[in-house]
Order: sequence, then C-alpha cells, then structure tokens
Amino acid sequence: MIPGFRLFAIAIFLLTAILTAQDYDAIRASREKVRAMERDRHARLLRIQGQADITPNQREWDVSAYRLTIAVWPTQQRIDGHTVIEGHSLVPGLSHLEIDLYSNMTVDSVRADTTHLSWTRSGNRIDVQLPDTLDIDGAFAVAVHYRGNPQNVGLGAWQWSSHNGTPIISTLSEPFGSPAWWACKDDPADKADSAFITVNVPDNLVVASNGLLMGVTPDGAGRHTYAWETRYPISQYLISLAITNYAQFNDWYVSASGDSMELLYFVYPEHLTAAQQDFAVTDDMIGAFAGLFGEYPFIEEKYGMAIFTWGGAMEHQTMTSYGAGLITGNNTYDWINAHELAHQWFGDMITMRRWSHIWLNEGFASYSEALWHEHLYGETGYHNYMASQYRNSFDGSLFVVDSTSEWALFSNTVYDKGSWVLHMLRGVMGDGPFFASLNAYANDSSLVFGNALTEDFRDICETVSGMELDWFFDQWVYRAGRPHYEYDWTATSSGGIHVTTLTMNQTTPDLWTMPLRIRLTSPGNDSTITVWDSLRTQQFSFITDWDVLQVAVDPDDWVLKRIARVTGLPVMAGTAPDAFHLDANYPNPFNPSTTIAFGLSRAEDATLAVYDIRGQRVRTVMDRSLAAGTYQVRWDGRDDHGRAVASGVYFYRLSTPTHQATRRMLLIR
Repeated sequence: MIPGFRLFAIAIFLLTAILTAQDYDAIRASREKVRAMERDRHARLLRIQGQADITPNQREWDVSAYRLTIAVWPTQQRIDGHTVIEGHSLVPGLSHLEIDLYSNMTVDSVRADTTHLSWTRSGNRIDVQLPDTLDIDGAFAVAVHYRGNPQNVGLGAWQWSSHNGTPIISTLSEPFGSPAWWACKDDPADKADSAFITVNVPDNLVVASNGLLMGVTPDGAGRHTYAWETRYPISQYLISLAITNYAQFNDWYVSASGDSMELLYFVYPEHLTAAQQDFAVTDDMIGAFAGLFGEYPFIEEKYGMAIFTWGGAMEHQTMTSYGAGLITGNNTYDWINAHELAHQWFGDMITMRRWSHIWLNEGFASYSEALWHEHLYGETGYHNYMASQYRNSFDGSLFVVDSTSEWALFSNTVYDKGSWVLHMLRGVMGDGPFFASLNAYANDSSLVFGNALTEDFRDICETVSGMELDWFFDQWVYRAGRPHYEYDWTATSSGGIHVTTLTMNQTTPDLWTMPLRIRLTSPGNDSTITVWDSLRTQQFSFITDWDVLQVAVDPDDWVLKRIARVTGLPVMAGTAPDAFHLDANYPNPFNPSTTIAFGLSRAEDATLAVYDIRGQRVRTVMDRSLAAGTYQVRWDGRDDHGRAVASGVYFYRLSTPTHQATRRMLLIR
C-alpha cells in the first residue's frame, strides 16, 4: 500500500528519471516539510476500533471460503448483505464461532442453511452458537445477514463519494477495516481458500473486485448484479470493492512460458486516455518482477487496477485500488504502479502472519520500486533511488511493537527503512545469493499463498547463502537506530611496502556489527576491501603495492549510517594481536573478490597463498616482511597470470617462519 501521506512526501522524486546529488538535498527537505504537515492530518484520523489479535475461540477454527452477497444503495448510503463463512474445526468440541462485525451494522439473523442460530453481541463481535458440536475437521457454513451504513474507519474501510456527479463507492480494509462492511474472521493469517463476491448495484454503475468476473445479471428493476470470484487463497483485508461508472480497457501479459493473462483496468471516463498511457508499462513491470521473483502468482485470473478516491493506492489481490489523483498521462507515478504490483508477490501471495511483521509486505514492495528503477536505469539508477529513500531518522524498530497503531504500521520506518534493510542484506550477501534467496522465499512451498514471519525469510537466506544471519536481522529488524561512525586514516611507505591504517569509532550507545567496504585509490589504482566493524574503536591496516592517496568508507552507501571524517583521530598504541591468527574470509561464498584478514604478534616474513582443491598453488597474494599488527588483503579471484579462476573450493594459507594456518573458501561464478 502507498498511503497518501507517503505519496506526497516522495512524489517529487519521480519528476526526473535519475537525479543529481544536489537534487536529492532538495527532495529530502521537501519530504521533511510535507511529512510534518501529514503527521498533523494523520493524528486526526479515527483510532482503529478493531482487534489487534484474534480470540482464543478464533484459533479453534479455520476459514475455507467466504461468500459475500451485498446490495449497495448509494442514495441512501446503505448496504444490505450476508456473508457465508465456510470452514472447519481445528479442535474437538467446537460449539461456537466468534465472528467480527462492527457494532453499527444491524444483524438481522444468523443461519446455517434455513436454521436460525442463536447469537449474542459484544462490541464488534458476534458469538454464534453452532447447531451441533464439531470434532476436528468438522465442517460448518454459517450465514450472517446484516444491514447498515458501513463505518469509514482507519484509512477508509468504506467510502461514499462522487466524481463528476456520479457516485463512487470503494473499500480499503487494511489493517482492521474488513468488519466495517462484512462479517469475517479478521485475521490475515487465516486465508480463505476462495472468495465469491456478489454485488447488486444501480445499472449505471460498474463493480470491480478480486479474481475473475463470472457474469453480470440484470434484475429488471434498474439494477444489475456482478459476480466475481477468486480461487486463490486470500486474506480478509485484501477483499475489495470499487464501484462507479467506470470506463474499461485491457492489455495482455505473456509469461515466459507463453501463457497469456488479461490486464484489466477500470478508470473514470474522463481519465481514459491518460490512464491508457500511464498503465501501458504494467506488462513490462510484471515481466521484470517475474524474472526476479518467479511467475506472477495469480496468472490463472488477472491483474487489474481500479480508480478510487483515496490519495494513495492499495494492493487488493489481483485488483489494485489506485488513487484518481495519480492519473497524469505522463507516467509520473510508475513507482506506485511498481510498488502495488510487487505486493502481489509480497503481501498478497505471501502475507505477513502478524501485523508486527508488516515490513515483509511494505519494505519488500518499497525495495521493488528500486529494483524497477535498476531495471530501467542500471546500477546508477538503483543507487540514486535508494538515496531517495534515505532519511535522517526513522522512528522505532522495523518490527512494529505496537501493532494496533496505524501510524506505526504505515510509517516511513516500515517502508523506507524496510527497503534499506533489503538493500543492506544484498550488500552483505552479494547479488547472487541475495537474489537467489529472494526467489527462494517467493517460491517456498511452505509459504506460497500462505503467511510468513521475519524468521522465515531469514532462515531461507541462511539456507541459500550458507551464511549465519541472526546478527543482521537482530540488529536491523528488532533494534531501532543505525550506526554512527567517525573515521580517519594514515598511510606510510617503507622499503616498497605501503600500509594504510584506518581508525573507526562508533559513537552510538549500542554497537553495530557490519561489513564495510573500504575503497583505496590513487591515480591509476583502485582497490576495495571489506572489513568487519564491530567495536567502539577499531583499526584496520591494508597492504598495497602502491601509495594510497584516498580512502573512502562505504563509498557506494550499502549501509544505513551516519558518518564523518574526524581528522586527527589517535592511532591506538599496542594494537598488535596477542597471537598469530588467520581469520575466515569475507564474503564466503564470494564472487568476484574476497577479503582475508590475519594478525601477526611480532614482526616477521609472511606469505599468503591460494591453492586449488588438488593442492596446486593458484596465486601468491602476498609475500613480504611485516610489522606486528592486524592486516587485510584482497584476493580478486585471479591466478598469478591474471586469469579468472573457475568456481570451486579453494584454500588459503598464511605462512611465517614460526607459524602456519590454512582455511577454506568457496568461489561461485
């Protein structure tokens, strides 16, 4: 979802394709100004009156299908309807169902077939007595008949409005708004296997909804009935309606295997030409994301967009609701199109199991905006887009502690920091393992069309990459803030040996552990070495065959941080290690280069060499006399003749007259 307050804070960014550094300063200032105004507006929204969690009873039964039947009366601003909830018991002895429906909706009856059931009401729930006690897997079908004027709670669960004198009715139920207009189990983790949505409206109005349109039936009284249905699992908050005198047009997406899927658009008649221009890019977006994440998840049905009155957009499954103000005819808001489309994988197909983990929806979709920009404009466009999502501060942790707070669920922390966390994870893992992990997550059989927690994504990343990543997720998902670095460096040369010493300080109360890329340069020379920074004060020494004239810490901004060079930071005395050591290389596996760190407790000759699995020497990385200290050197994956070596297992050995150590590393081309 793109809330209106986030939309206006970053809309100016898309006025140009790739922006200069000076432009980004103006964008950040504009965002801060707009955000301040939007905070005030947002604070005045109604507090959500729904449930933050399900009841013990709701844990005892599972929904298999929803059948919504609704008659909409725009003039009276009233609906009449009934919801049939089909499901089965998860426990022995299930005798009742607690069903969510807001208290302003009048319940006329609750039935099982033609049998009237006893029910009571407390707040926004009704407690229905089943006709028979059910054992495990015992099936039920309960129909709740109700009527009234739905509440416009939260972000806009139900909205009555108009355009050019014609009514428009729309829903946006995220996060807790579904019970404002239909009876359900308000739990995103209990997906219905299917949903059947039947809506009766005046015959000058069109109904857009989830899945496939099965038919439109006139009733002979100036009204007609739309029947939509989806056979894919769906969370309750993703079921939606958008109703007005839509003009319709379509396009087609052709998958890599040659399957065709209709793209179906519902727009105001006055916006038709502009919308045709704006939405023409959608099929290319689907193809780009399918190449990264796997095939579009709902390819047997459709992807569509329907215009509504809200300021942002919402990723309703197979039918995104898209703000009327976003239609410009010049593709200004393609990034919103990309964001909502990416949700079809991350949010709709795989939905967060609990609202506290909503970054799995919004952070992934926000990062997909950057991936679309990378698809169009390459590495420079990608990094520029990530820069546009940088903020000087983010409130709280990515994990939302108070999941009843709408402000916290849809904050810039969830969206932009969530995107940055994926960007940093890519930097930690490397492109190959990162994108393989993203694809594996989107295609994991235990998660597809189901629900996930942060730990599910973490575990897949660890399995695919072979890395232990608790340290990363513990810091960046569950801790607030970011590291603040101070640094300085010196360079010395003696006897043809060039040693550059970098001093790093962390000034935040909590220490952060992060790999940092260090770029050493001089005219005609450029070397990037990765170090692990984890201490309050830490020094790193780099050996080169040339004199280093410039040092840059994280020059490509792979880490969310604040950093400043502080000239004259003292070089620590007595930094020689207590004993000889050879550390694990980083990254590992790697491609194309890796950093090897080692320590000498006294001055001596040292040789670092790389061997293949047959024991044959591939490369002498270093062979020289060194003072006592800790050093980092880089191996670029090439042999002594400058040729790139093949993928495989390699060994690196550090030898001195008094010690020797060997470790293993894996190169994956």
